[in-house]
Amino acid sequence: MTPMAKMILSSYNMIHQTRYILFIYILIGFTSGSGGTFNEHFGTIPRTGVKKQEPIFHLPVMNVTYVAGTTAILPCSVEHLGGYSIVWANPKAITVTLQDRRITDDSRISVERPTTTSWNLHIREVEPSDGGIYSCHINTSPVKVKRIDLIVQVPPKIIDHLSSVDANVREGETVSLVCNVTGIPQPTVTWYRQKRHEGGVKEQVGPPGEVLIIHNVTRYCDDIYTCEASNGVPPNSYRKIAVKVLFLPDVRLPIKRMGQIRGKETILDCMITAVPLGGMSWERNGITLKKSWKYRIEPYDESGNSYTLSIRIIDLNKDDFGEYTCVASNILGEDQETMILYDATAEKEQISSPRGGYVKHNHDKKKNSTIRKNGKSNYPPRTDIRSDIPTPPDDTRSPHRLGGTLFPPNIGSGECRLEWNGRLSLSLVSLFIALLCFYME
Repeated sequence: MTPMAKMILSSYNMIHQTRYILFIYILIGFTSGSGGTFNEHFGTIPRTGVKKQEPIFHLPVMNVTYVAGTTAILPCSVEHLGGYSIVWANPKAITVTLQDRRITDDSRISVERPTTTSWNLHIREVEPSDGGIYSCHINTSPVKVKRIDLIVQVPPKIIDHLSSVDANVREGETVSLVCNVTGIPQPTVTWYRQKRHEGGVKEQVGPPGEVLIIHNVTRYCDDIYTCEASNGVPPNSYRKIAVKVLFLPDVRLPIKRMGQIRGKETILDCMITAVPLGGMSWERNGITLKKSWKYRIEPYDESGNSYTLSIRIIDLNKDDFGEYTCVASNILGEDQETMILYDATAEKEQISSPRGGYVKHNHDKKKNSTIRKNGKSNYPPRTDIRSDIPTPPDDTRSPHRLGGTLFPPNIGSGECRLEWNGRLSLSLVSLFIALLCFYME
């Protein structure tokens, strides 16, 4: 062998040894678990010999979106890889895989190859911190790179300890309701009001935002408020906040004056609205009335914050007539209303006379009978309408409730009394017949 041939053979062997040593160095560095940047571990590997077809990426550059907690798949497909190698680097340019082997301590990461050309990077239970631009490298000269942007979305979540709880607010004050939310992308917060006492009807209130401010609160703001956080990533998040409005008692009487006859019983009603309801009672001459055989006191929960306090007075006598006061109180104050129960016994015995005066009622039905024909009177009756003369309740009838309020039958109702004298009618008829007979003769 000539000296020239020996020199050429020696140079060829040296080149192959260098390539082999460099490749071993790369493997040792990648498998050591120490990490490092792609340029530190990979670089470019010089190649000699016959030129082969260059590898190409089969898929274009793309973005992928996954929800936190799922498995993110970053695709990388290479045609004509040949003897070249594939390396994945994370957004911090740290190598995480070589070929199909993981060289990072993160056990969530792996390379999956569903086909011979696929080198897909899998990240299990992906987190928001995993988001960013990943790169798939081929160690050609120059190095070929495909970048994929990983976007990690997070469903909306309301942070309980930073959000409002049920609130008690006095009427006239201002209340702020807060729903502190997180999520990727940033969630939108919408507020709704749900009526407590109208079948749970829900309506949107206020502008979108994490804070809802209610100025000059009234008792009609006493409802349940719901904040809904949404960002297009299901499920949406909800939080209910109950607003309880405190206000002074409001006492109202259906009537301020009632008449009843002695020996009967009557019922007085009082309507009360208050939050909270501290106490309610009936008083007479400054003394609170208690339950007894004489007084039967019953509260009724009407609806919402309204109550009826009813007192039934048994066997009325002259000492029972006078003023009765309904009193309601709570931590904010007190309210009361007074009504009069008067003796209507004397009025029951009176009727209106033809001249507009009053005469004693005659209970003789025969003497006070009215001449009727076909159910109608022969002469038009005189009418006396008195709305303040009560008709005593029948002994056999029990009190009843009108429009949610207890009242005894016919007590205090307007009444039209039709009274005229039947004997006068008979006399006029007799006179008319006598005159008719006189002229006929």
